[in-house]
Amino acid sequence: MGNHDMNYDAVADSLSDETFESNFGPANYAFNYGQAHFIVLDNILYPDPRDGNGY
Repeated sequence: MGNHDMNYDAVADSLSDETFESNFGPANYAFNYGQAHFIVLDNILYPDPRDGNGY
């Protein structure tokens, strides 16, 4: 998920990937490619808990 796919109006991290999921599917997924297994995880926290807004 890229920064242009995030829902910047979200008040909770669990809602920040709604735009991405509605267009592309799950933000967390895994797949095999040949002999390799790839795991893709949404590791973006938004709103950022470090910004001091109390979210």
